[in-house]
Amino acid sequence: MCSIGDDGTEHMEPVAFTELYQSVCRKCSEVKAQVVLQSKFAYCRTCFLSMVSHKYRSTLGKSKVMKHGDKVLVAFSGNDSSVCLLDMIQSAKDDGKKKKINTEMVIVFIDERPVKGGDEQDITSISESIKAYEFPKYYCPLDSMYEIPAPIPLDEAPGLAISNESIEECLQNCKSRTSAIDLLKKVRHRLLYLLAKDLGCNKIFLPETNDDSAVNIISNIALGRGDQLPLDVGFMDDRRGDIVFLRPLCEISKKEVAFYNAFKKLDPIVLPSVIDKVRTGDSIQSLTENFITNIGVTFPSTVHTIVATGTKLLVDRENSHGVCGLCEATISTNDDPLSSAKATELSSRMSALGDKSADTSTSETVNYGRCSSANDCCSKRCKPTPSLCYSCLLIAKDFESTETWPPAVRRSIDEESSLEAMRMKIEDYLL
Repeated sequence: MCSIGDDGTEHMEPVAFTELYQSVCRKCSEVKAQVVLQSKFAYCRTCFLSMVSHKYRSTLGKSKVMKHGDKVLVAFSGNDSSVCLLDMIQSAKDDGKKKKINTEMVIVFIDERPVKGGDEQDITSISESIKAYEFPKYYCPLDSMYEIPAPIPLDEAPGLAISNESIEECLQNCKSRTSAIDLLKKVRHRLLYLLAKDLGCNKIFLPETNDDSAVNIISNIALGRGDQLPLDVGFMDDRRGDIVFLRPLCEISKKEVAFYNAFKKLDPIVLPSVIDKVRTGDSIQSLTENFITNIGVTFPSTVHTIVATGTKLLVDRENSHGVCGLCEATISTNDDPLSSAKATELSSRMSALGDKSADTSTSETVNYGRCSSANDCCSKRCKPTPSLCYSCLLIAKDFESTETWPPAVRRSIDEESSLEAMRMKIEDYLL
């Protein structure tokens, strides 16, 4: 809460913490509380589990996107939120008292372990942890993006060698950990989409919590993805049209997930990731996560305020053209010469030209053949790619070459570039 000091300025006051040992459950008012949320809401075990489960059900129910006969791919990684999501799906299916929508669930585990650093027993542990759930279970390595993605039954996965050499090589060629993390996320989502098409699924469940959404809001703005916020942090991501990404845990915090797993005696499995092997150091994503975590301790409502603000934003589909070949979001059209994107583009041009002059009075493309660089960098890196959005273009600039990117991504970029070139040729003839 805010207060006005003697000097007339506003100060943030930390929330008064509720002592757990002297608290009674705020819902039933009978049983001693076992958990305190946001430093003031105390719940007993039974009421807490009921409350969290209701959040999951209401998130799906009020959206009205789930239909009878839907086939849903559940992205499972073994971490806290994916374990929690899987148990909530099973609990909702087993609950005979509440109205249910008949859907078919498919569990897919994407192996992101580095070639050197993974344990042979990791997949066995994953398989054992979800053995009790009566859903089809599949395994797919991240490197399958360099081939034709084909999921195999999880029971057949133990004993297979880790085969993520190509994605490791790709990430090693990235100069920034921030861009490497961003690229890995886009590749992962594209792989989930391709697997969903292969398995006949029309929806995908992502185990992203309220805290994850808050981190994504701040980091997306810092990365230049502000116009993509509704898709990247909202409940539904429908950018691909035929298959929709959903976030059923978007109203549940990481703390609630941790207590849910503890009360249900669910054990998450922490596996090494290829990103930790090839890139170390800080990133915008990790620094943002630390900031959100720390501020959430003293000011618990801040996270909810950030998410509530971010999820109210809408995608401006009218002022956009084309689709980004990497993230598959629409590319916004901003003709304002004073925009930050235009300023960044001008700065790149001036740097490329060196001591040669540039015409700053117009936003028209300059002659990149005048680049003073001896290695002809302008023809490859300085010139904007029409099929990439602003943020994905920044990722591409952190690579010496995009030849190590997955073939499916490169094909998509080439296709979108061809469509954009065709559009520019015929736009003068369109009514």
